[in-house]
Amino acid sequence: MSNQYNIKLTFSTVGSLFAEDKNHLLSYLPEKKPTYLNEKLSPYSILHLIKNTANLYNAKRR
Repeated sequence: MSNQYNIKLTFSTVGSLFAEDKNHLLSYLPEKKPTYLNEKLSPYSILHLIKNTANLYNAKRR
């Protein structure tokens, strides 16, 4: 899909899947966040919508 729409992807979304909860996720955010020409594309602008549950993604750990 990235080739089809000519966009660059990162692994940040995949990496967030390993966070135990919202606080754990937030602890890994960079101090200096990237800027976006279109702020709607920024994942940082919607982090406040994440509920602080013990298990962010409802995945069972083995």
